[in-house]
Amino acid sequence: MGIRDLFKLTREARELRHNTPTPSMGGMLGRVRETVADLNAQRADSSRLLAEGIPGTAVIRDMGTPARGAAWFSLMLDLEVHPRTREPYRVANQYLVPARARLEPGVELPVRIDADDPSRIAIDWDRAPQGPQPGEIRPL
Repeated sequence: MGIRDLFKLTREARELRHNTPTPSMGGMLGRVRETVADLNAQRADSSRLLAEGIPGTAVIRDMGTPARGAAWFSLMLDLEVHPRTREPYRVANQYLVPARARLEPGVELPVRIDADDPSRIAIDWDRAPQGPQPGEIRPL
């Protein structure tokens, strides 16, 4: 590659950068509003399921990488679900997870399951195993 080719590539990169639209503040704000609305809807549905859903347990079989730093974060969990009224099954979904939750394959979580759509599950984080809090010492 010669110096002319390098200049040509640099000029093309500048033109591409100049002609590529950047997201507007209004567009980004719209996406933030959509995300907040989705999170609020998921929380409302979770509250409904915790009150009305079929009781059961779910064992974490696989999971995404937790994005710590917030009080709650979204995480993909692959669950083996054991409802009290039917045969066990597996389902993977995104869930809102509190930072205090104990997360690892094999952990059993209390859940409530939608009777009409068993893929919709609410995890009862108030009764779920919790990891140690910062600075907390626990016996092994």
